[in-house]
Amino acid sequence: LGKADKDNLELDPISLLDQLLPLYTDILQKLAAAGATEVQLDEPTLVLDLPTNVQAAVKKAYTYFGQQANLPKITLASYFGTVVPNLESLKGLPVSGFHFDFVRAPEQFNDVVSAIGPNQTLSVGIVDGRNIWKNNFTKSSAFVQQAIAKLGADRVIVATSSSLLHTPVDLENESKLDAELKNYFSFATQKLGEVVTIA
Repeated sequence: LGKADKDNLELDPISLLDQLLPLYTDILQKLAAAGATEVQLDEPTLVLDLPTNVQAAVKKAYTYFGQQANLPKITLASYFGTVVPNLESLKGLPVSGFHFDFVRAPEQFNDVVSAIGPNQTLSVGIVDGRNIWKNNFTKSSAFVQQAIAKLGADRVIVATSSSLLHTPVDLENESKLDAELKNYFSFATQKLGEVVTIA
């Protein structure tokens, strides 16, 4: 999503990828040396209508990471929409797993499941990370069960659809809310509890 500087409008930011990959690799190796066994790299742009050169860059970047030594496992995450238009660029990537937003785009389920490799995990983003409302446990649990039926329980992770930075921290801090109204809400702390309950 980076933009060219006003003094260099001809620059295509994705052309800087070759310079950035060694820097990212160095950071990932330092994280591994510090004890990190797995990291999540967020790629929300994968829900956009990406040009073919950017799709190719995604494949190039993660293939590059897969060829480097001493890196933690990588989970590639995307959210706020469907990755189906860019799915070809994700197939065969040497990552340990994928995270997708099934709150905003449940229709992508069959496509993404068929694209996941046999040793990769699927993080099912099923608790809404962008609102303050309680989860529909029946609907969410059924969706997770569908993923388990396709991939097996050992390859399915329950998660929020996106980061919880869009929600207030803890409903317990709201002492002035009407009790009945409060019963409909779920803030970040409560959403983590919902993830645990569904899992």
